[in-house]
Amino acid sequence: MKKLKKLLATMSAGVMCAVSVVSFNTSALTQPFYSNGTIEQVIDSFDDDAVVFKMYEEEYNKVFFEKYGKEDAEKHFRHNGKGAYIITPEEQFLFHGYDSSVTITVKDGTTLLEDELKEKISPYTHGDSMDSFFHYIGETKYYLHSTEEEVYDIIKSYEQVQSIDKNIYVVKSRLFGVDGIEIKTELADEEIINMFPELFLKRKTEEYGLGEGCKYFEIGYYKAETADGYIYNDVDLYNGLKKLQESDLPYSLSITEAGLAGEQYQSGTVNIYTAKTLDGDANEDGEVNIADATAIMQHIGNSDKYGLTMQGRANADCYNTGDGVTGMDAIAIQKLEAGLIKSLDEA
Repeated sequence: MKKLKKLLATMSAGVMCAVSVVSFNTSALTQPFYSNGTIEQVIDSFDDDAVVFKMYEEEYNKVFFEKYGKEDAEKHFRHNGKGAYIITPEEQFLFHGYDSSVTITVKDGTTLLEDELKEKISPYTHGDSMDSFFHYIGETKYYLHSTEEEVYDIIKSYEQVQSIDKNIYVVKSRLFGVDGIEIKTELADEEIINMFPELFLKRKTEEYGLGEGCKYFEIGYYKAETADGYIYNDVDLYNGLKKLQESDLPYSLSITEAGLAGEQYQSGTVNIYTAKTLDGDANEDGEVNIADATAIMQHIGNSDKYGLTMQGRANADCYNTGDGVTGMDAIAIQKLEAGLIKSLDEA
């Protein structure tokens, strides 16, 4: 995976600032390895020269998290979508990734006790009607309007549940701009301004809403206003923000959107849970033997060439279940095959 450069940032809703936003080139970003649509996969599709920040992670947005507290900040990003701002030497992009719901699949011929389950998950409805929050969608599937970890644990406790899949999508914003920077610093205004000449910073003296010890600097797109219109500074966002990222200053960017105008960019599902059909049966042939240990080691060595199915990976995780497919799973199966243990529970 390519190493990406990261910035700290936050968003504010309002009128878009006057900034030239380069049109989005979708042809350069239609690669199959992020077809599931997670915001992280979209980010990873960019080249090394991209400057990237994830607004929803504390290490990339310290001023915002310090101002509002970790819990409130995380709630904000969960409800409004995980935002990522990406800028290259030629273009800039703003994405929002949403975890919208989950789909529950149960064994053929079985159902979930809806009334019982609704009662258990009701604390996580965020005030939504339970009729829309959880309902049967045909065949062996249920729809649940939640992505809370606590809800997953409740659902997994039912033996008829075969899988839980998170439904996700990513939206690309069409109208947005970076209009300022909130910096926590004791440095003089002129010193900050001179550090980043590419951004034509201007100190905004109003202190309302700023974090403790912070200053807000507008990015100086406007140079002057004449009878013929505005004259703009030649703001170099890419190099200015790259330099800011490489500094030791804790900061957040202010990104303004014209509402949340956007278009769906990617969508899909991510598996949260798959029930085992047979513990250790990595190759899904109905038996547990040395062939499964071999399949696991091949998968670890080269998953592209020797991939396991979702079900196979669930079965393979037989040692310290929950930590994924590891070499210890293969060793446990080898011990079982050699008669050193009587069951994988003893591994």
